[in-house]
Amino acid sequence: MPLLLLAVCAFLFGLAFWVGLGLTGWWWVRRLGVEIEWNPLSAASRAARAERRGRYGAALYWYARAAQGERLLASRFRYGLPNWPVRSLLIEIGCELVRLERGTLLARAAGVPPAMTQAIAAEAERTAEAFWRSAERIGAAAQQLELLRYHPELGREMQHLADLLQTIRDLRHTLAALTLTGISGSDERDEARYVLLRLQALAALARDLTEHHHAAAA
Repeated sequence: MPLLLLAVCAFLFGLAFWVGLGLTGWWWVRRLGVEIEWNPLSAASRAARAERRGRYGAALYWYARAAQGERLLASRFRYGLPNWPVRSLLIEIGCELVRLERGTLLARAAGVPPAMTQAIAAEAERTAEAFWRSAERIGAAAQQLELLRYHPELGREMQHLADLLQTIRDLRHTLAALTLTGISGSDERDEARYVLLRLQALAALARDLTEHHHAAAA
C-alpha cells in the first residue's frame, strides 16, 4: 500500500510539473503577443495557410487580424528572400498593407461608411496578390543567380515597388485623417474624395505591377 501511494504521488507530482511548465510557456507566448501557428483557429495560422496556398489577399486579411501581424509577415519574408535591398522594400510594403487593412477595421468601427472601408480593404487585398507575386519571382530568381541583384530589371521593379509603397502610405494616412474628422462637413467630404483618388492610384499601380510581371514573363 505505501508503494502504491508513493507511485500515485509521484505520478501526480510529475503531471503537475508538466502542466505547470506548459502553462508557463503558454503565458510567456501570450505575453510576447505571439500567436501559435499550430492553433488552427488563430489568425496567424489562417494567414500562414492562405499564404502557402497562394491566396495572398486572404493572407493579408488574416495578418491584419493577427497579434503583431506585421512582425509575422516580416519574419516570413526575411526567411524566404535573400538579403538584398529589395527585401527591405518588400517587407515595408507588406507591413504597410497590413496596417492599411487593419485601418479599415478601425475606421469602420469609428463611423467611416462601410462602403468606403470595404472598397479600400478589397483593393489592399488585390494589391497584396500582385505584391506577393513580385516577391515570389524575386525569391525564385535569387535562388538561381546571386548576380541578379544588380540586374537592371530588378532596379525597374524596385522603382515600381517604391511608388506602390508611397501610394499605400498616402492612402493609409488619409484614411486615418478621415477616421479622426468624420465626413459630415465639406472639408471632410474633400478628404473622402482624396481617399478615393488615392484608392484609384493604388489600383492603377497594382495593375501596372501585374502587367510588368506579365511582360517580364513573356
